[in-house]
Amino acid sequence: MGKLQSYMDFKGGLNDTSSPESLQDNELIQADNIDLSERGGFATRKGTAKLNPVSFGADVTQAFEWLVKGNSKIIAVINKRVCEILSDGKKVEKQSVQSDRIGYIAIKEWLYFCDGNKLYQWEGNTITPIAPYDSSAKEKISLTILEKAKKNGNFVINVGGIRKEIPTGGQKEIIKLTITAKPTATDMVTVVLNSKVVFVNAYANEEINTLAEKIRAFPFEGYTTSGTGAEIIFIAREIGAKEKHYFNGGDTKATGTMAVTATGSGGTPEDIAGIIRGTAFTGWTVTGEGKGIIFEANETGTKEDFVFDSLDTAIVVEYTTLQQGKPNDCDLDPIKKCTMFVQHPKSLRVFASGNPDDPTALYFSEYNDMTYFQFQNKLHPKTPEGAVTGLTVLYNHILVSYNNSWCHLSGTDPDDMVWEQLPIPYGCVSNDSIALTPFSITFLGREGIYRISASVINQDIVMMQGKEMIRNISESKVENTIKSIKALEKAQAIFYDDKYILAYCDNETGVNNKVLVYDWNVKAFVKYTGWQVNSWIKKADGELHFASKNYLMKTNEGYSDIDTATGEKKAIHVLVKTKNYSLGLPLNKKFLQFLYLVFKQDNESKIISKIKAISDYKTKDIYDTTTSEFLIWGNSKWGSIWGYTDISEVQAEMKRIASRFQIVFEDQTIDNKIVLYGIGFEFRPLKPRGKMI
Repeated sequence: MGKLQSYMDFKGGLNDTSSPESLQDNELIQADNIDLSERGGFATRKGTAKLNPVSFGADVTQAFEWLVKGNSKIIAVINKRVCEILSDGKKVEKQSVQSDRIGYIAIKEWLYFCDGNKLYQWEGNTITPIAPYDSSAKEKISLTILEKAKKNGNFVINVGGIRKEIPTGGQKEIIKLTITAKPTATDMVTVVLNSKVVFVNAYANEEINTLAEKIRAFPFEGYTTSGTGAEIIFIAREIGAKEKHYFNGGDTKATGTMAVTATGSGGTPEDIAGIIRGTAFTGWTVTGEGKGIIFEANETGTKEDFVFDSLDTAIVVEYTTLQQGKPNDCDLDPIKKCTMFVQHPKSLRVFASGNPDDPTALYFSEYNDMTYFQFQNKLHPKTPEGAVTGLTVLYNHILVSYNNSWCHLSGTDPDDMVWEQLPIPYGCVSNDSIALTPFSITFLGREGIYRISASVINQDIVMMQGKEMIRNISESKVENTIKSIKALEKAQAIFYDDKYILAYCDNETGVNNKVLVYDWNVKAFVKYTGWQVNSWIKKADGELHFASKNYLMKTNEGYSDIDTATGEKKAIHVLVKTKNYSLGLPLNKKFLQFLYLVFKQDNESKIISKIKAISDYKTKDIYDTTTSEFLIWGNSKWGSIWGYTDISEVQAEMKRIASRFQIVFEDQTIDNKIVLYGIGFEFRPLKPRGKMI
């Protein structure tokens, strides 16, 4: 009795890893240039169109979109020239460079790029090489004398290692009072020193020397006293000018003469400041006015700490460093050689790597300044990990890939940065293969395509979840494709339309000639051929372009590709091979009478140029199969072709006996879209016959 077995699901996609007997019924041995989004079936993928009508005459080795104040610019590297691509596809050469690819980063309205020799800034229509940033500074110190010197003597200043012991240069006031007539009445005499009044008792007919002795014994603020007989000597305790002084006998009728034998001078804040300004300090320029002094170093660089010691003079000062001296610590030479750049979203520092002279280094700039990288601002892994191979941002973390590991950096300033290794034993092989995917990042490693959950930065969760956090999405699916990849470092990936799209090379040319596509929704792979992808351009408006030989290409255009050598249309080479179906009876031979193919049909007849039915390695070719059948008896929607249906079934007589059957679909017709929903086999099982042993 005849049976009918149908297969209406191909969402398993390409599997080049499992043995033929282990393939699921919805998996394909080959899946070239198809799309798996057609309700379980497969369809011809979309084609490409030229963005530049006229060939550039050279490979577009790199291209990317630069958004300037919301406006899109396409930047391309063609024949070692950085070009702007205009809306009509014409190029405007802007800058010659020394490499086919440039490291670049866009910050606000500026584009910074480097070619291994120079670092450039592009602003508006002007590109200029960035001159080495001079971060040096001359030390500048402000000194203010707050209170005068109380004693004559020396004080010490050490500015930048230049030590000076400087005299105050002042004089103490000396006054001599001589009592010339004794008192005739009892009362008090008045002595005034520095405007301070002192009253001393005097008695009638008291001897001159006795009165003088009483005055010498009296405590006078700010003065010491001495002398003999009728003389009293007043010596100021502190240097500096003093105010008025006199002697008055009043009603006692005593008389005396007061004379200044040494005038007090100096010691005021202004005096001290003037003395300092007049002192030479080698390597420094000294200026200022009034109580203030400014020391400014003649040369840049770090200086010794400033020291002021008043010693016994009791001078009171305050000082502050207006500008810390520093040498030029900016070093852009390694940055010019970097190939990878990202900007930390919180600190706004730029992180760079890929310098071939120091391949393990991760450099970081000053705050929001691409032109200022301090020579000491670089990080290396704590253990030997090899060269940096990838650099990306996840949340507020910088993720750094090495050959066989990843590290992450958190924090905003050098003082609070945390540099830790992540529990990821698979390194990225190409920085351009890293893509931000839903709740994860995905990249090409040496042994597969890895999806790393965003929660990887929480190591406790990683230890708990294990494989759910770090998954090889190519495992048991396209392992042989991964093994075939050459020039791993040139692989290019993008996440677009819910697909991780990886361009790679599988021959000796070093040129990306194949594309592996992982559909995030159905979790399956297909391959694209016929494209040379030097770099992807995911535009802000949702379009996906790529740089290729002679042209910039736009994807999702029609159902034909462009021959980049000629600029003419070429067919999309669809090639699909199903598994070897046992039709549910792996041990039985089957007599296959009819093969059924279920297509989607539209208003235009579609032709598949070649279909092969392989029965235990015997092939039957079915050429030029029409996928539409316009005249079918039955109900029809108003306005449609009479008898028209969305689904077309094609029947082919087979008359083949075999254990397993494989169907091969191949089409190379320009502008031809084929949609296959399923296949069916009408067969009769035969009795199992095996050799007796």
